[in-house]
Amino acid sequence: MVSRQLGIFATLCLLLAQSALAGTFGGKVKQLGQSNFKSFIAKSDKVSVAVFYAPWCGHCKNLAPHFEKAADNLHGLVNFLAVDCDEASNKPLCGEYGIQGFPTLKAFSGKGKTTPRDYQGARTAKAIADYAVDLMPSWVKRLQTGKDLKAKLQEKSEKPQVILFTKSAIATPLYKALSTDYYKDFDFHLVKDNEDFAPHRKTLSVEKVPQLTLWDGEKATLYTDAFKYDKLNAWFKKQLKTIKKAQAEPKDEL
Repeated sequence: MVSRQLGIFATLCLLLAQSALAGTFGGKVKQLGQSNFKSFIAKSDKVSVAVFYAPWCGHCKNLAPHFEKAADNLHGLVNFLAVDCDEASNKPLCGEYGIQGFPTLKAFSGKGKTTPRDYQGARTAKAIADYAVDLMPSWVKRLQTGKDLKAKLQEKSEKPQVILFTKSAIATPLYKALSTDYYKDFDFHLVKDNEDFAPHRKTLSVEKVPQLTLWDGEKATLYTDAFKYDKLNAWFKKQLKTIKKAQAEPKDEL
């Protein structure tokens, strides 16, 4: 009886240990493998940082909280991926990428590019996040003058214009990520606000900085919530749905 209980206890301990090892990378980190890793990279316009690891690897366990923190800090902006190279089905994938030690970090620069870059930097959340941000693509164009903005407002464009009034001349990672998500549907612009743009603030309903506004050629729609990815993403989806619905409605003929 005792030996049987010991056997059950040992089995439970083994299962718990395997479960803990299998979850080396969690949080906002997406677990991928042989069947879906390459297709995910090819379809994504965003930067992806991938860690190739083995569950038994001590250095992988040390890296995990830093990698997860970077993924959490850049949630929605950068893809953070993990591949378990100890899993038999993933060994061909890990071999294809030349994985010889663990953990190995590789970065993919987005826009569907599948050729990786080896990450050789520090294994800290900040260093990994900074590296990923430096690789981020952008579809944001800066409007240098009030004249540039006026021309853009008068332009007959197939896409609505997204305009961010800000104090900086450089697009933030958040704005770059949104432009990456929606560049097929909207044109993204940045205005470093000054008095040269004052005549157009009223047209665009801009009363403060930073201010994000959507111009459809006739009227402006302001974004009024917090500058957080999830909230902005939901707003863009709502605006896009409204626009597509309006486009689908039959037009009155005179």
